Amino acid sequence: LYQAAGYKDKDFEDIPVRMPVSLSEELDTKPYVQTAWKKLCQLNGPITTEDQARKYIQFYAYLSSLVDREIARVLLELDRNGYKDDTLIIRISDHGDMAMAHGMQRQKMYNVYRETLNIPMIFSNPNLSPQTTESLSGLVDIMSTLATIAGADPSK
Repeated sequence: LYQAAGYKDKDFEDIPVRMPVSLSEELDTKPYVQTAWKKLCQLNGPITTEDQARKYIQFYAYLSSLVDREIARVLLELDRNGYKDDTLIIRISDHGDMAMAHGMQRQKMYNVYRETLNIPMIFSNPNLSPQTTESLSGLVDIMSTLATIAGADPSK
């Protein structure tokens, strides 16, 4: 699957990953659309063994590390050019990935599992104290959050 795009096993085969507890979960008690989606994903290359599933998860982790590397380059340039202390940095994803959870499913379609719904939403603001929250939020919250940070009147 990934070889067609020019990636090689050696790029990611040593990345340690945890296999999802629900890897072997049967889909026969789940909505049929999940089985149909899994079959459709198999058209890109079947994943039927734990070793294949591990490689998929390692590859996904590798791609994430490539994104992290590019973010680090941007942060370095902000620092090098004196903008680090004046820049709000937002890191977010539009969705998660099943990553072989719940019966070796991939991607994000037709489910409401934690793996696809929970996404990172990180605001790095040099003018505020660090804090975390377990509160639920969603992409719909971003605009109002940015408006508040910018000092905009929320009623407008």
